[in-house]
Amino acid sequence: MSTPRHQAREAALRSLYFWEIGQTDPAQALETYFEIHQPDAPEAVREFARELVLGTAGDVASLDALIQQHSEHWRLGRLAVIDRLILRLGAWDRKRLDSRIWHASFAQQRSRAGLEARGHKVVIAGNN
Repeated sequence: MSTPRHQAREAALRSLYFWEIGQTDPAQALETYFEIHQPDAPEAVREFARELVLGTAGDVASLDALIQQHSEHWRLGRLAVIDRLILRLGAWDRKRLDSRIWHASFAQQRSRAGLEARGHKVVIAGNN
């Protein structure tokens, strides 16, 4: 069974995908996700997912600039939508987490999405 924070991250990623593809409001994308996929989600899951979605969507311009700055041989527009969203989410989340915690969380997301298997190499510098 996954933890509430893991559930919230997954909900945030799926909601951000809907936001990106559906060109909808981020809050509406999140609400729709929970209505359809997790109507009984605990409030803690909903709150953390909301923080992640609204924070990431609200900071997308600076996140994209950061990702592009540290990308090797990949323009942001060439990345698959899900890859770009994972990088945005991880970069935004990095701002609020201790470096050790973030590295473990981002590595897990990156591994689950198969970024490494597709040969994408992006390094986002942190305060280590």
